[in-house]
Amino acid sequence: MGEATPCTCTTTFENVSDPTHLGEGDSDPGNIVARNNFTVGSGPILTAGTGKITG
Repeated sequence: MGEATPCTCTTTFENVSDPTHLGEGDSDPGNIVARNNFTVGSGPILTAGTGKITG
């Protein structure tokens, strides 16, 4: 499993029914922390985790 890379960018999701997915199929549960994102005609941004960077 790879390490997460923090991103301090702003993302706009436009006309995307499912912008994010967590733990589907055989994948690990995963963590997504969403900050400063915008959705336009899109579904919700699924999140999990605290956003605390460790290690």
